[in-house]
Amino acid sequence: MSKVVQFFKIGCAWLLLAAVGVPAASWAGPFRSEQTSNEIASSSTNEYVANKSSIRQLLSTLAGEIHKPIIVSELAGRKQVSGKFDMNKPLQLLENLAAKTALIWYNDGSAIYVYDVNEMQSQMVQLRHAPFDRLVAFLKSTMLYDQRFPPRTNGSSGGFYISGPPVYVGLVTAAAKYLDSTFSDTTTGKNEIRVIKLKNSFVTDRNYSQRDAPVSIPGVATVLNQLLNGGNGNGAPRDSRNPVPLATITIDRDTRSALTAANAAEGGGNFPPLPPLPQQNKSSQPADNVSYGTINIVAYPDTNSLLIQGASQQVSYVQDLVTAIDIAKQQIQLSLWILDIDKDEVNQLGVNWSGSARMGNGGIAFNSSSLSATNSTQFLAEVSALAKRQEAQIVAHPEILTQENIPALFDNNSSFYVQVKGERTATLEKITYGTLISVLPRLSSGSKEIEMILDIQDGGLTTTGDNQITQVAELPLVNNTQISTEARVPKGSSLLVGGYSRDQRVSGGWGIPLLRDIPFLGRLFDYRYKHNKQFVRMFLIQPKLLPQGAVWEGVDENTSLGQTSLGTNITLKATVAMLHNYMAQH
Repeated sequence: MSKVVQFFKIGCAWLLLAAVGVPAASWAGPFRSEQTSNEIASSSTNEYVANKSSIRQLLSTLAGEIHKPIIVSELAGRKQVSGKFDMNKPLQLLENLAAKTALIWYNDGSAIYVYDVNEMQSQMVQLRHAPFDRLVAFLKSTMLYDQRFPPRTNGSSGGFYISGPPVYVGLVTAAAKYLDSTFSDTTTGKNEIRVIKLKNSFVTDRNYSQRDAPVSIPGVATVLNQLLNGGNGNGAPRDSRNPVPLATITIDRDTRSALTAANAAEGGGNFPPLPPLPQQNKSSQPADNVSYGTINIVAYPDTNSLLIQGASQQVSYVQDLVTAIDIAKQQIQLSLWILDIDKDEVNQLGVNWSGSARMGNGGIAFNSSSLSATNSTQFLAEVSALAKRQEAQIVAHPEILTQENIPALFDNNSSFYVQVKGERTATLEKITYGTLISVLPRLSSGSKEIEMILDIQDGGLTTTGDNQITQVAELPLVNNTQISTEARVPKGSSLLVGGYSRDQRVSGGWGIPLLRDIPFLGRLFDYRYKHNKQFVRMFLIQPKLLPQGAVWEGVDENTSLGQTSLGTNITLKATVAMLHNYMAQH
């Protein structure tokens, strides 16, 4: 009887659904009807379902996801596709679709052109004046370059071979003719102004003071002016009667490796591939019997760019120099510990400054060696345990982020002024003391070791046993310790230097609360002590090599340079428009 009632309820429910007009396709369960249309775009899962439909319809839907029109050739539009297509990754879908359906495509910044593979064009282009490497650099810097269809040359004919989608071949051919025409103007005395933006170096000098001593690290503009013009970086040229000859640029293996790594990281980079080491860079060789005047190099700090004025071949020569100089540097995080350890405790640890120390069950090497990551952690743990017993002290623990071959400076100092009287005049002399640590890290042995040029100055006021400042001729006596060395530690290890003694006044006490506050009698319940102790000062330096190309974790909120929020490359679009106008006029 119960089964009859259950079937009766189900039948009533079906009649009710039919009465309100609910379509059968919306019913859940095994009674759901099949879709009959050829293609369906599902908004819930962002999938496109096709059944022998034209590929034009799929690419039209894909264009909406990419926010860029897709132009399909007549031959490519005849293809048909079937299946489910995930629209969440439209660019990846386009690449997979092209690989499986024998299509080729190219993005010129304004639209994506899709062709059948049989429509691929090939062409030989002759370069009469411009070097091939300069053409490749131009294509990459303007985003025209496509690594799937690279231009090829044998290096001696002066021409190159290009094969790819018709629109891409046309743009590369137009770029070659445009660049060739600019290089042909070098013999007519026409000048060119080019803007070169630096990505990894600064155009201006870096100036700072180290204990009132000025320190200057020259920028790229200063270096190039000193090299080419004999100037000081302000664009002042040398005597025009002695024009600058264009020499051959030779690049060492380390720089070549850095350029290759940057080229791979940037998906082609903004510079051409370099020739093998024994060969010379032919693109940097000047034409015979060509006289060049001076070249102006001016730094523009607002965009960290160089403004170059001169003949086209001179400007291209400077750009080759900048490419060799402006390489990415490895980031290095420096962790510093300034430690004071009781001399008796250090002696009990068995410190041998020419060898090693015993600390607990672990061994630690000093001066002549380095600390491994495990030993460094154990050493700091032992120091923390001594600090709880007031037998050690972590004076400071600064951390500095720097780059290889860039000095990092930590200076904690105090100053006072002394009046120096002369016969008729009097001046104030500044005396500075404190802790100064300067570290210049460098990578060696294939980035397996970190070499550090280390300079340490550690000073303070000399005090007597009763904690009074020692004076000589009514002037305070300042002691100063200097350490200057070069050390090389394996990657992941630390360096421990120091070991000199420092006298320190230690005071403390204990007592019974309330009772020690009783006048006169409270002294019986209160104990105070003061004595001098000798501490050994040590400096622990831990360099940490950050991964190449490390970025902030999370979503990148900034769009790439030259791109809008929709991914439209402004540089590429502007270059394509310029080349179309150039071909229309020529």
